Parts: sequence; C-alpha cells; structure tokens
Amino acid sequence: RFSCIFYVDFQLTCLWELPEVLQYTALLFLLISWPFLLEFAYCSVISPEGCAAILWKSKDNAEQAATALKFTAKDLYELGIVDEIIPEPIGAAHNNPEEMARILKETIVRYIEELQAIPIGKLIENRHKKYRKIGCFLDGE
Repeated sequence: RFSCIFYVDFQLTCLWELPEVLQYTALLFLLISWPFLLEFAYCSVISPEGCAAILWKSKDNAEQAATALKFTAKDLYELGIVDEIIPEPIGAAHNNPEEMARILKETIVRYIEELQAIPIGKLIENRHKKYRKIGCFLDGE
C-alpha cells in the first residue's frame, strides 16, 4: 500500500491511499484547494472496525459501519468533498506503480497549471465556499 501527501505551493494537496491510522484526515481537507483521491483509495478518521466497536460494542458490524462511513473515493465525490477521482491502472496502483506515477504526474501538472492562474485570495475564498456547503443544517425544529 502506498501512502503519500503532496504539497505544492501550499495550494495543491493530493491524498493518495492514506493509511487508516491517520487520524487527522478531516483536518487535512481544510488545507486542500482541489482534493482528489485514487479510484480505490479511502479516506476516514476511523476504521470500520473501530467505528463498529464504538457504536455496537463489537467489531462484528464493521461492514455496516463501512457502508455508513461513506469513505470511498466514489462516496466522497458524490458528497462533494473530493473533486476528482483519479483512475488507477488495471490491477490497482500497487501492481503497476510506474503507470500510476505517470497518471499522478499528469494530474498534478494539470492542477498546478490551473492553480497558478488563480489568485491566492480567490483560491482561499473558493475553498471556504466549498467547505461551507458540505453537510446539512437543521433548523432545530
């Protein structure tokens, strides 16, 4: 399993196959202008087993917890948290690291070019608007 975080000019951050032990993933997303994940990556502050142990006092419900956590790249894209899902080579990234590196390089170069065209103030404003829209708010009724 690969694990890496790229920071480019403090504006672009790529989360790639974050290990489940990383407990501050949600905080990292606050620093990202355009977050993206690999196709088969997941991003969570807790493992399904840990979540099940807290909610049901048993890790036997890990599959149910995994579904509820919605932590796959597809889930996070549908929720508007991740802006792009990077396709992995056939057989997944770990089976073809050279091809995955090529795909990732193309993606990073594309993002850098797009980011350089946007003033820093606008990037921060866009990021703020993006994260303010995530989730739902209740009136308290």
